[in-house]
Amino acid sequence: MRKSFSLLLLTLCMSATLVAQGGPQAPVPSGDRKPEPQVIAPVADKDYVIGADDLLHISVWKEPEMTVTLPVRSDGKISMPLINEIMAAGLTPYALQQEIAKRTSEFVARPQVTVIVNEVRSKKIYIVGEVARPGTYPYSSGLTALQALTTAGGLNQFANAKRIVILRKQDSTGVTLHFDYNAVVRHGDIKADIALRPGDTMVVR
Repeated sequence: MRKSFSLLLLTLCMSATLVAQGGPQAPVPSGDRKPEPQVIAPVADKDYVIGADDLLHISVWKEPEMTVTLPVRSDGKISMPLINEIMAAGLTPYALQQEIAKRTSEFVARPQVTVIVNEVRSKKIYIVGEVARPGTYPYSSGLTALQALTTAGGLNQFANAKRIVILRKQDSTGVTLHFDYNAVVRHGDIKADIALRPGDTMVVR
């Protein structure tokens, strides 16, 4: 009887200890396996087409010697360690990423490649005439005529706000668009602002 009472008392003590410690602890998994790395999606628009002069950042996971930031050459190619030259112009960042991964797989097991367009330099617009800083400017998606003029420092004292045109190549010919500067600036008519396209030339007389 005394032995049974002692066993019961020991069991109650052990139960109290477990409750105080928050109950039984879950088993700790053994080994030091790390989770599989995730592929980083390119930041650039998936439909963007790379062109000459664009600045690319290319990285291969766990291969620092193959992580580079470089411009696309005038011939549309880039040079990378191990795989040498590869055509980049005409491809989307994702397509270039896949091509680099394919070639890199000869040297690296299951390479994970990221391609990001750091700077868009291949698409340009041109502003000539009576502005503070005429010249060639990079094109960015959504750029308007007013924004372009602002980038060029605005109209100078000789500019005629009523004689601003945009020359645009279209198919085998071209079109001339008239930009109503006063309607946008003085009257706040946002609809009168013209969305530019790569290759447009703005002439301010």
